[in-house]
Amino acid sequence: MKTNYQNTIQRFYLLLEQKDLNNWIRLWSEDATITFPYACELVNKSLHGREAINRYGRTSCDLYARLSFSIEDVFVNRNKGAVFLKTQHLISNSQDFYRDSNIGIFEFKKWGKISSYTEYFDPLKPGNTINLITLLK
Repeated sequence: MKTNYQNTIQRFYLLLEQKDLNNWIRLWSEDATITFPYACELVNKSLHGREAINRYGRTSCDLYARLSFSIEDVFVNRNKGAVFLKTQHLISNSQDFYRDSNIGIFEFKKWGKISSYTEYFDPLKPGNTINLITLLK
C-alpha cells in the first residue's frame, strides 16, 4: 500500500514530465528549500522559498524538449522519503539527451507539503551536456 508521501513523490516527477508546473509548485510549502550538495561553485547550491523554486522549475524545464524520470525505488519513513531514479531528458533544440542517476531526499510538513528536497547527482554531467550555469544563478 502506498503512503500519501509516496504518492506525492511520484506525482512530483509525473508533473515535471508533463511540465505542469502550476500543479507541481502546489506540492511545496511556502518556506520550502531545495539543496544540491554536489553542485559546482558556479551555481547556487540551494534555493529558498516557493517563489525561487518556481523560477528554478520553469527555467530548468525550458532547457528540455522532453523530461523523463524512471523511478527505481521509493522509501518512506515518517515524514521523509528517498527516491532512486534515472533521468533521460531530451535537450531543447537538440537530438542529445541528458542522462543521469539521481537520489532525491524529501521531507514533508505534517499536512503533506514538501518542505525540503535534496538532490544528489553527478555534478559533471549537466555541465558537460548543456550549459546549466545560468539555470541556478
